[in-house]
Amino acid sequence: MVDSGTAVGFTGATIETALAISQTNEIFQMVQIILAIISFVITILYTIYRWYKNATSEDSDGGKKITKNEVKDLIDDVKKEVEDNDRDKR
Repeated sequence: MVDSGTAVGFTGATIETALAISQTNEIFQMVQIILAIISFVITILYTIYRWYKNATSEDSDGGKKITKNEVKDLIDDVKKEVEDNDRDKR
């Protein structure tokens, strides 16, 4: 399940991209596309930060060692976020 912070980030990036495409001035269009890219990168970085915080917590596996399963979970989470973002843009 996607948390509200991630959903807001991807929704914002999608709206930003749609507005950039509809912009008639090329300079404003480029600015909006750059802002959409920055928004998307921040959302992905937040997902990675949240994963890292959970993976290194004392409760997850009794220590601060990151396991292969936790790395796989991160890859799955990032893939899901990218797929959600692609689906929102269609």
